[in-house]
Amino acid sequence: MLKVIIVEDEFPGQEFLKNCLLKNYENISISYIASSVNEAVEAINKYKPDLVFLDIEIINGTGFDVLDKISERNFEIIFTTAYNQFALQAIKKHAFDYILKPININELTDSVDRVCKKIIESKLVVNNTFRDKIIIPTLKGIEYLDSNQILYLEANGSYTFLVTETSKILSSKNLGEFENLINKELFHRCHNSFIVNITKIKKFHKNRSGTLILTNGDVVPVSQRKMKDFSNLIN
Repeated sequence: MLKVIIVEDEFPGQEFLKNCLLKNYENISISYIASSVNEAVEAINKYKPDLVFLDIEIINGTGFDVLDKISERNFEIIFTTAYNQFALQAIKKHAFDYILKPININELTDSVDRVCKKIIESKLVVNNTFRDKIIIPTLKGIEYLDSNQILYLEANGSYTFLVTETSKILSSKNLGEFENLINKELFHRCHNSFIVNITKIKKFHKNRSGTLILTNGDVVPVSQRKMKDFSNLIN
């Protein structure tokens, strides 16, 4: 779950952002809504958000004052403001995006989609995911899964299917990206389009190329190029 703080001093703006996020994103939790500089700084230090929506003109100062008072910034920023003259200053503060009011809902959701993907991917790398519980970015949000539940991964163009005993999850990451994150002791590439969990193999049929029968009955190919290495691996 991604933690979000909204910094906005007008009630209609607070409600618009809150309702949009809760309606469209199951993986987002709104930790706090702040109206002033001091309130925002206190909330950020307390809740340690992943993402902050930051207005420019707020009570007792500006959104930039909030950032100047934060000792350690480990979150992304999307500025939401009626003023276009602060865009360069926002860039210098390494803002992810700068959205002008009145906010266009499509522009907002596009920005949130992109920043969520960035945050999730950074968490995957930091946490060395695929060894314990993993976070899977999908087209609809986020899936949380234990790595040992996964039977195999199958390429689907620029996307990837992750197959368990009971489900088939389509992720927005490609197979090559997953290969860089997986536990190499558990998952192995057996084909250009497949990575398999070797503990889920029930049978291995060998010819010039091979086929694997997994515990759920699915059949996964082993390419001719991978046959020798894969045979040595599981024999």
